[in-house]
Amino acid sequence: MNKVPSYPGLSSRNRNPFLVIWLHLQAQILVI
Repeated sequence: MNKVPSYPGLSSRNRNPFLVIWLHLQAQILVI
């Protein structure tokens, strides 16, 4: 697994799965 940067407020309020997935995809694109 790649190191996923901790997004602000992600651990506190992750009631939006789509947003979490979107941020994860953005992170993967930035890594590439």
